[in-house]
Amino acid sequence: TAGSNARIIYKPNGSSGTGEVVLKSGAGQYRITLTPTTGRVKTTKESS
Repeated sequence: TAGSNARIIYKPNGSSGTGEVVLKSGAGQYRITLTPTTGRVKTTKESS
């Protein structure tokens, strides 16, 4: 939504490892784990 204060942090753990995207907003914090080799994406909600 417009005006939301979301931050995206991408933390790659190596070219063949998993990546991590952290979304922070007023609604809470979400962590998205990316696994490029399998194409899996896991989203977990964390306490803000």
